[in-house]
Amino acid sequence: MICKIMSPIKLLILTWVWTHPGSLDTIKKDLQKLFWMLGLALTLPMVLLSGPFAGYLLSQWLIGKWGWAPGTTLALVLLGLAGSAIQAVRILRLLYKGSEKKAL
Repeated sequence: MICKIMSPIKLLILTWVWTHPGSLDTIKKDLQKLFWMLGLALTLPMVLLSGPFAGYLLSQWLIGKWGWAPGTTLALVLLGLAGSAIQAVRILRLLYKGSEKKAL
């Protein structure tokens, strides 16, 4: 009955995958690596936005509290952008290292 539903080749593959624990460990490790890479990739936009935003907030506080020059905003936003770019490059390097397949 089951052979009518599934082809024998599919049945053989499913039987091999579910009876060999090594293959399940490999699948689990691949999924963990995939979700780790996905988590890093999703943090990238927030890292790029948070640096300039923090620079803007800091400049507004400095201007309001101690009367600094308005040009402080541009300088601190650019400084935050530089910091965000450095952190984004670090994240991209981690993603690149994580995506490489190790030769057997």
